[in-house]
Amino acid sequence: MWRVRRRQRAIGYVRAGADAGEERAAIAAACKVRGWTLVRVEEERAGGRKPARPGRTRALAAMRAGEAQALVVARLDLPAASAAEAAELVERARHEGWNLLALDLGLDLATPAGRRIAKAFTTVAGWERRLRSERARAALARSRAQGVRLGTRRRAPAETVAQIGKLRAQGKSLQAIADELNRFRYPTVRGGTKWRPSSVASVLKRVS
Repeated sequence: MWRVRRRQRAIGYVRAGADAGEERAAIAAACKVRGWTLVRVEEERAGGRKPARPGRTRALAAMRAGEAQALVVARLDLPAASAAEAAELVERARHEGWNLLALDLGLDLATPAGRRIAKAFTTVAGWERRLRSERARAALARSRAQGVRLGTRRRAPAETVAQIGKLRAQGKSLQAIADELNRFRYPTVRGGTKWRPSSVASVLKRVS
C-alpha cells in the first residue's frame, strides 16, 4: 500500500507563526533520521485555514504529482482539522500511493502502528457522520411534527392540470370538477386519486 524507500523524498507542511521554526526543525530531523530527502516545506500563512488553505493545496498537489512520496507534518490538525478530514486525508494517501507522517501522534502510514492510528480516525469519522445524520433526521421529525412544510412543492401532472382548466372553462364548480376527476381517477398532486374542492382550487391558483 505504501512503498517506503530509504532515499524517498518528502514535503513538509507547517503553519506560519511562533512555532513554525520548531515545526520545520522537527520535520527536518524526522526526515534525516529516516534518510529521506526533504524537498521543501510548504507554509500556511495566517488566515490560511478553511475554506482557503493554499499551502495544503500545493502540498497535496505535489504529492499527487509524485514530486515526493511522504507528507510530513508536526501536527495533524493542520492538514486535517477533524477526524473526518483526517480519514479523508488517509484515504487520499492510500489511493494516490504516498505516506503521511504526523509527528505529534506518531502516525506513520508505512508502519502497522501508524495504520492502526489511521483506522481509529476512520472509525471516529464514521461515528461523526452517523451522529450528524441522526441529528438531521431528528430535526426533520421535529419540523414535521410542528407542521413545517419541507421540500420542493409538488405539482399535479400536466394532464390533470389541463383537465381541470378545461372543466373550469366550462363553468363547472370546484366540487363538480373534483367529482369528475375522482370518477376518472386522475392522479392528485401527491399521486393519489382523491380530489377535493380545496385541492382543485389550489391547482387553479398555481396556474392562474
